[in-house]
Amino acid sequence: MTKQQQNQQQKQKQKQQQQQQQQKQKHEQLLGVNITDTELAQEFGNIQQQLTQLEQTVSQLGSSQQQGQSGQQKSQLT
Repeated sequence: MTKQQQNQQQKQKQKQQQQQQQQKQKHEQLLGVNITDTELAQEFGNIQQQLTQLEQTVSQLGSSQQQGQSGQQKSQLT
């Protein structure tokens, strides 16, 4: 491994550590250092809702992409 590759790896590690620290700070700001079970349950519920919406969006995108592809295939056959 060259020095340049080692430097790049080190920079990537530092960047990851900074991102993790920033995320931790953001979470503490949003939730506070001490979070109650009720607040945690609410946050978990919100995450579940967002995940469901994301799954629906991905599913819709997938089906619209399939429709587009089948339309292209039909037009190529004619």
